[in-house]
Amino acid sequence: MALGKFDKLKTSGDDDKTTHADLQIDKKKVGRPSGTSKVKEQANCPFTVALTKTQREELFEYAKKDDRTAGYVVKKALIEKGIITK
Repeated sequence: MALGKFDKLKTSGDDDKTTHADLQIDKKKVGRPSGTSKVKEQANCPFTVALTKTQREELFEYAKKDDRTAGYVVKKALIEKGIITK
């Protein structure tokens, strides 16, 4: 049904492929602004950990007892095992 509506549309023949980013006058630089207090190593790096449902529940329960997030608990364990450094 929707295809029938679009069949009647005519294009103007312009092959100008301008994007929204091309129309931006003040293009922002990628990354943090200069003068920021954050160090590059503090950037977030999302990753996936394969846990069973029970393991996941135990992780969240342990984190909740310690008033921390699950991500913090995983990071702390990696630091304690010497896999990553502070």
